[in-house]
Amino acid sequence: MPIKSDWAIRHNGKAYDAGIIIHDIPKKDEQRLVDNKVAHFVSAEPVENDTAPEMIVDEIKEFLKTVEYIEDVEELLKKEKAKKEPRKTALDMLEKWLKEAEEDESKGDDPGGQ
Repeated sequence: MPIKSDWAIRHNGKAYDAGIIIHDIPKKDEQRLVDNKVAHFVSAEPVENDTAPEMIVDEIKEFLKTVEYIEDVEELLKKEKAKKEPRKTALDMLEKWLKEAEEDESKGDDPGGQ
């Protein structure tokens, strides 16, 4: 089950800001972070009545110009994929950004372009 960080967390050399949903760590480490009260478990199911307004494609483009954390883009991609009818344009943009960020990271560049 994913966890949401209540505080800034560093795990295995990777930094997570407060409020980030973390999916990619072992269950025992998730439990340890929850036990230490620096994170809490969240539902793995998408929330149907999410009150956050949906980004239009132009807003996603602007978001991708300034985003600092790969996890934020991964979370947005996950939400888009969970929709009843995901938007192909949004999926393509997010997946392209993540691919480029991964390539930049392997070269040692800053994935946020900053």
